[in-house]
Amino acid sequence: MTDSLQPSQKTLTIDDIIEDSLESFGWAQAFHSILVAFASLFDARNSFISVFTGAQPTCHCIDNTLCNSSSNICEIPKFAWAWSDHASKTIISDWMLQCSSSFIQGLPVSSHYTGCMLGGILLAMYADSFLGRKKLLFVSWLIMSVTGILTAFSSNIWTYVIMRFFSGLGRVGILDYLFFSYGTLSSPVLAFSTRRCSWRVLYRCTGIPVFVYCVIAYHLVVESTRWLFMGGYTEEAITALRQISQKTDWTLINLGQLPPLQRENTISNFNFSIKILFKRRWLDFSLYLSAMFNGLTEMPLLLITFFLLKKCNRMSSLLSSSIIGGIGCILTWLVGTGQRVPQLMLELCSFFGIYIAYGILLVHSIELFPTCVRNFATMAVGQAIVLGGVVCPVLISVAKENHFFSYGLFGCIVLFPGLFVLCLPETKGKSLYDSMEDQERNESRGLINLVNLTGSYV
Repeated sequence: MTDSLQPSQKTLTIDDIIEDSLESFGWAQAFHSILVAFASLFDARNSFISVFTGAQPTCHCIDNTLCNSSSNICEIPKFAWAWSDHASKTIISDWMLQCSSSFIQGLPVSSHYTGCMLGGILLAMYADSFLGRKKLLFVSWLIMSVTGILTAFSSNIWTYVIMRFFSGLGRVGILDYLFFSYGTLSSPVLAFSTRRCSWRVLYRCTGIPVFVYCVIAYHLVVESTRWLFMGGYTEEAITALRQISQKTDWTLINLGQLPPLQRENTISNFNFSIKILFKRRWLDFSLYLSAMFNGLTEMPLLLITFFLLKKCNRMSSLLSSSIIGGIGCILTWLVGTGQRVPQLMLELCSFFGIYIAYGILLVHSIELFPTCVRNFATMAVGQAIVLGGVVCPVLISVAKENHFFSYGLFGCIVLFPGLFVLCLPETKGKSLYDSMEDQERNESRGLINLVNLTGSYV
């Protein structure tokens, strides 16, 4: 029995080839990982730019006989009031949408995330087939840059909505890294620096750097070696390995000292980060400081998520964080708006739980599926999060009448579906498979060994 297994044990696998070529994680590999991860900085800006361009600007009274501080500007003549800043600061003041319905005002955000969903369905599957990882990333970067620039030339709300829809299509190839948090932090800084300018300037400042980055990264980023091997592009895979496995005297991480799964994650996700389920304005004072606070809260959660992934099982971590996030949201709804400090503490607690749960869920989904369908599977997981962005504007308008449809509904969505993780297998320490056949073969072999082991005890 032992001798018959020797040939299979000596078979050279794709993991062996990649790990032998990348025995040490040096500056060349770090530069390549950071270059790819840098796309998430622009992704964060593209996602949260609507927070600033679609904000409700302040106004002041001109005719005090018809207007006062408590007046509804939709019920008084236009000549009785004026915007405190220039009229082109946001799309609300530029196109006079202050009296439009919440549906119209939230339509650009919903349109953007609808494009994300459609892009995930139409384009994600091609990354596992003929398109590959690099080309999909390039298409995503190009769409993001072009639509960002064209959005600045929108003449009305409907053109703006269409451009935001196509900008969402470009998010399908963007993975979430640590730079997503940096992008979240830099968004209010960029918006604050252009607060005296039109909202169109903010879109130009967002779209043009993406185009420059797109050109640079296309020539420096190499294709996924695992995907090349799986697609039969052996020569291209060897060339890619040579480009990123240059021997240097400086070594950041010795991959041989890490467990197999952590080696894989270190190579492909050196700057891996995760995106939150929903963003909310917790503070009522400054829009810029509120967005900055949202970004700062992500930093310690990255360390907590990394610790849980390294020390704890996937199932226990995912289940506990889902319970914390769901119960925190429900308690926030029950406390009500009258007690602001306890509500803020509970909201932070639920935010932490949801953030960590989503991060663990993404890693767990990567480990569950083989290489041939992994990209499409992880994108399918992301579509559930994108769906929240589509329906969020509607829930906000409904929650004005019934607060359950904000925190209460979010808590139920996080808590009860989170219990279904008990039906998923544990993947910590398991190998990453390249094809469906390999995964089925190894799972069948493990089941046979378990049956034989059970029979020997009987």
